[in-house]
Order: sequence, then C-alpha cells, then structure tokens
Amino acid sequence: IGANTTCEVLTVVRSNDRFSTYHKSSLDGQVFLTNLSEMESARIEYSGYKEGGSLYQKGKNNSESADQSYLFGYAQFWFKIRTDSDGNRSMIYSYDDEGYQQYYYYCEDLAPYLNTTWVPCHHLVLLNILPSWCSPALSSASLSRVNVA
Repeated sequence: IGANTTCEVLTVVRSNDRFSTYHKSSLDGQVFLTNLSEMESARIEYSGYKEGGSLYQKGKNNSESADQSYLFGYAQFWFKIRTDSDGNRSMIYSYDDEGYQQYYYYCEDLAPYLNTTWVPCHHLVLLNILPSWCSPALSSASLSRVNVA
C-alpha cells in the first residue's frame, strides 16, 4: 500500500486466526501529526516515515474522532492512534511495535475469507490426510511393477 493509495477498507492480518478491519476515515490523518511530543516525533522519525498515507478507523462507526481507534500510514509505516471521548488523541505508537510484530496489510475486506473455517480444514485434509492415503497405493503400485519385470 503506497503513500498515495487510498482504500475504503483495510484488513490487517496478524496471524492465521487474528485480523482487524479498518474503514477509511473522513478525517485528515495529518491532523493527528500536529503538536507531537518529543517522544512521538522521535518515534516517527525513527520509523522512517516521511509524509503521505491515509487514516483508517477501526470498525464502522459514524462518530469520528471521539473515543476511536485509528490506524494511520502506508507501506511499513503504520501508527496507531486512540482518541478519548472528547476527541483528544493519546500517544502515537508504532502499530507493529517497531518491527517486533509482523503484520500483513491488504487494501480490501478479507473478513469473509478469514472467517471461513473450511479453509484450514481443507488444508488439513490436503496436506496431512490425503498424502498418507495415497502413499500406500503408490508404493504398492511401484512394487508390483518391480515384480513384473
């Protein structure tokens, strides 16, 4: 996801069974980058973030700014921002804990696919059970060819 890319829905995948969905916010993300503390400025500078990106709101709620969780950024530069009931933002944090966590960002709603329980079951059968059923049949077929010759 580039600095100038805007998605209506952003899916952040944390692991095979954990993900979050964010929706494009009507607010400008640059609003949250004003009046930064020294620590926040250092955190943003350390990440390598320059400018650009979009602001996404967790969940789909009509109330913007008050008591919300936001995700702001692009590519590998993502920051989490929380606001209180008055709309004041709390500290800005790196979303991936400065690289200690690995997340995958997709510019679409993947919830229907990630909530599907048959996908792991399908892979269990395909990768674990099916080979064990096929290997005796294949080995007996190769032995019968050896005995015929």
